[in-house]
Amino acid sequence: MISKFGKARVFHLVAPRGRGRRWFICLWIVAFAGCAREEAAQADLERIGELLSHRLREDAAPERRRAAARGIGAIQETEALSALEAALADDDPAVRTESIHALARLGAPGPLPSIAAALENDAAEEVRAAAATALGELLATPRSPPPEGGTIDLAFRTLARATAEDRSPVVRVAAVSGLGVALAGIDPAARGGPAAGAIEAATDVIVAAVESGGPAIRAAAAATDAATKALLAATESASSAIRAAAAKALGPALSTASDPQPIRSRLAKLLTVDTAGPVRSAAAEALGFARGAEIDLARALRDDPLPSVRRSAALALGNESGAVATGALIEASADSDPIVRWSAVHSLALVPRGRDHLRKPSRRGGAGVEGEQRREPRRGPPNRVSDHGDREPGARVGAAPAIERALDDADPIVRQRAAEALRSIWWPSARPRLLELATAPSEPATVRAPAILALASTPRMAPATFERLTLLLEGDEEQILLATLRALSEHPDRLRADPRIVPRLLRHLRGGFGEVRVLAAGALGATGERSAADALREMLGADDARERLAAAHALAAIADGASIQAITALAEQEEPEVAEELRSIVRKMER
Repeated sequence: MISKFGKARVFHLVAPRGRGRRWFICLWIVAFAGCAREEAAQADLERIGELLSHRLREDAAPERRRAAARGIGAIQETEALSALEAALADDDPAVRTESIHALARLGAPGPLPSIAAALENDAAEEVRAAAATALGELLATPRSPPPEGGTIDLAFRTLARATAEDRSPVVRVAAVSGLGVALAGIDPAARGGPAAGAIEAATDVIVAAVESGGPAIRAAAAATDAATKALLAATESASSAIRAAAAKALGPALSTASDPQPIRSRLAKLLTVDTAGPVRSAAAEALGFARGAEIDLARALRDDPLPSVRRSAALALGNESGAVATGALIEASADSDPIVRWSAVHSLALVPRGRDHLRKPSRRGGAGVEGEQRREPRRGPPNRVSDHGDREPGARVGAAPAIERALDDADPIVRQRAAEALRSIWWPSARPRLLELATAPSEPATVRAPAILALASTPRMAPATFERLTLLLEGDEEQILLATLRALSEHPDRLRADPRIVPRLLRHLRGGFGEVRVLAAGALGATGERSAADALREMLGADDARERLAAAHALAAIADGASIQAITALAEQEEPEVAEELRSIVRKMER
């Protein structure tokens, strides 16, 4: 029963405007007149339900049918269930939507199959989205007796299919949200009943949505308390695959939760005591999404027997700023497994953003690492921890010697990562070894190229080093040529001071690699040598617009006034954006 004040609120909720309002006024006068006794009030509610059910079935006006469905949900008249279920076939999508909302408010399990059918088959996006939300609410509503196992199974599987297969992103997001609500509130007894398989599958769907769904779906799956509870519950599954997937999916929730401590504690427990390696690895990876687990991660990095777990711990420690993390990473840079060593060097080379106290002050007064911070290094293989956006190139105090030692590592992937790291710090004692790596024909190009670029990041390149690098232009390996040309171009003063490099650059201006030709043209412009003008003018006829622009810029850099007419004529034939850039070059040359 509801009070007369409650009835007044229902009246304002469901009463239509216009002619239909008079019908509602008469209806509510009857209702209020019967409030003298509880029995009379209950009879009034039943009569109201009958009237609303009749209107929902028979009224020709869609707006009055919608109002009737809202009214049934507001007074929670369970006798009208059949009318609401029948209205799921109404011609008007808004009537079907209101009927689903009303069924969810009533909370009875009987309509679950009908709502599931609406989610799968209704043509209207808003109806399917309402059905997904309603299924989640009904599955999470405690009731006695609980729904039959087959009904629960049907509802969960329908929601899971909608999450993956519905053509509307709105419906997919609603289905993910519905699954999260349902998993958080489902009767624990149902987890061991006939629907256990469907509930486990639904947990997998939530995990997969957090892992690989679009932004809206990830947010719906991971940002709600209900979904987080579901994922925490999944970490206790008997299946190690589900525990691992749930642990990994808790990473985004850890970074956004208002109270991350329960999540962090559960992940730390999994990292420490779970018997399955993939679960421990996933827990370490997830802990990297937020700071605060330095001790647990450092212990795993030192003591876990599995390289995959130590690797995840090393990457996660890159987001920690304490001395414990730095010490564990330095120790792990000598690990027996090359992937762990790579991960340790990778994390040592990235400082958590806002942790400037980890750097030793530069001799020039700026932020530096045992000297001076330099350019952004090229990142290694993508990984969840390193892509958070809250770390920056550099290295921790005390880490540079370990990174330098990694240049002598037996595995090329570790040498490569160490060379990349040394692009962002000025560590003079590493330069002889970098030069050896850069010029050694036996080294893979993946090691030589970052070593070349690291040498270029020094404030002033020694003439002997510059000369050794120019000799690399005698080769024909594309990756080495690209790295060498980029490195030399970062020192235009050396290019202008050494005209002997011009013939080597001209050789590659006519070579077989397009990007090499572009960089060679830029380097020729930096030399200022007019002797390169003829070759650069010839390049104005290249097939690639980037090469034509590079040639024009180089001709402007060497102040070849004789090329103005050729560049002007070229601008008349180019696409608008390229033409405008060429005209800008001409204007600069004419000044």
